[in-house]
Amino acid sequence: MSGREDSVTEVFRHELRDECSAVDVDDMNAPASGTDRYWNADEFFGIGDRFFIVEFKSHKFGLKSEDRKPSACALCGRLASNSKARALHDKGHFAAWGVKPRDGDLTCFAGIYRLLVCRLEVLASCEHVEGTFDDENVVDSAINLIRSTLNAENGLDEQQFTAYIRWLIEGDKGGGSAGFPIGIFAFSNARRVRGREFKNYEAFSEWAKNDPNVQNARSIKSNFPIR
Repeated sequence: MSGREDSVTEVFRHELRDECSAVDVDDMNAPASGTDRYWNADEFFGIGDRFFIVEFKSHKFGLKSEDRKPSACALCGRLASNSKARALHDKGHFAAWGVKPRDGDLTCFAGIYRLLVCRLEVLASCEHVEGTFDDENVVDSAINLIRSTLNAENGLDEQQFTAYIRWLIEGDKGGGSAGFPIGIFAFSNARRVRGREFKNYEAFSEWAKNDPNVQNARSIKSNFPIR
């Protein structure tokens, strides 16, 4: 079965909303729309006060389509030469895909983008991947990624996320022309965020610093057990 990327994305959204609802933490998602070419991800997510981006594929072998994006090869090279950006990337930039067992439901799996994509078998034409990373390629269920973000083991706080997106779009020296990330619209299943537009870095930072639901997530996260 092909062409199910939208369905995989919807599975991820539902799992995120369910997990957040169970512990009364606000969820957020924002499709990247046409801006995905700037940051090699399809959607931006928020779990309380933690934020991350995800590139979705129908199947795991669909990761090979990243080879058609010059930005993917460039990103792998930039990550290889910048340990600070790599540390942020590993907590806040993921790839996910669907698995459909015979007579079973569509499920979602995920992993760190660079460990999945910056590999010779995926980016066959990229000069930056051979010998670039020797990390073990760990793949987990998307629901475990969501739960680890609720525990603050994954995801980036507002300051880290803004820094990573700025680096992703503008490069090591900054000064790029693309804003953050060119007017995305964010939604929350809890209806605490409805079509909130972020046109630039400052708009996102101000919202994340001052929104009471983000602050609430910070205050209660140590008071609940994550499954």
